[in-house]
Amino acid sequence: MVGKDIQVVWGVFCGVSGEVPNLSNEEVPYADGNGELWTKPESFQLAASEIEVVCFDSDITLIKFRDEKLGYRFLEVFPDGQILRNLLDA
Repeated sequence: MVGKDIQVVWGVFCGVSGEVPNLSNEEVPYADGNGELWTKPESFQLAASEIEVVCFDSDITLIKFRDEKLGYRFLEVFPDGQILRNLLDA
């Protein structure tokens, strides 16, 4: 899809190292209506995830890294990003 604009309105992308687990419908990560994304910002929806990218209404994107160093490197490249746990403590 080179040269095409892609927009994700509601969705969760999970980066897994190794074998991708089989999931039941109840275990599939989701964004729309998931209050735990705000009340438990450091938790991962999928236990096997190394990274999770959560898209909300094509307006907000949350990115979670298990490797905190990788998260800080991401912020060096995208300085407008913010660490959510700091926002919740404010």
